[in-house]
Amino acid sequence: MYTTFIRPIVEYAATAWDPHNCKGLQKQRDLLESVQSKSARYATGQWKRQGSSISGMKAQLQWESLQERRAQARILMMHKVKYGYVAIPSHLLVLKPNTTMVTRGAVNKHHVPNARIIPRERSFMYAAPTMWDGLPPHMTSEPDHETFRALLSPVVLVA
Repeated sequence: MYTTFIRPIVEYAATAWDPHNCKGLQKQRDLLESVQSKSARYATGQWKRQGSSISGMKAQLQWESLQERRAQARILMMHKVKYGYVAIPSHLLVLKPNTTMVTRGAVNKHHVPNARIIPRERSFMYAAPTMWDGLPPHMTSEPDHETFRALLSPVVLVA
């Protein structure tokens, strides 16, 4: 019930609004995680607070944290933009200019302009290219979305 009805609402447009790591939004992140925690208690039937671990319940249910799911959604959206699966112009994601020094695939990295405010720094157009550039080349060169999703599933992302 949680994965069908509740989680889609909690994750709606997460790639756009993903809360950044400032103290002002900690409360919102905690509220979102508490929805998942309450749902884990409901799904497992373990309502007692003593002797029960939420992380254990989530592991038993094979639920990832919402933060990890938002990071994965951001990378999947980046893949869709790069390979034309969505109507977001990929020219907005600027590649670094050609340089004479090419190390570890620097030509394929993205130029991310400096952001002077934290919300902009955590927005999709700033954070997603940075996360994308941290992926191995064999993943970023995969044009098929389902194959890319399968390659991404064992990778732990840090948002």
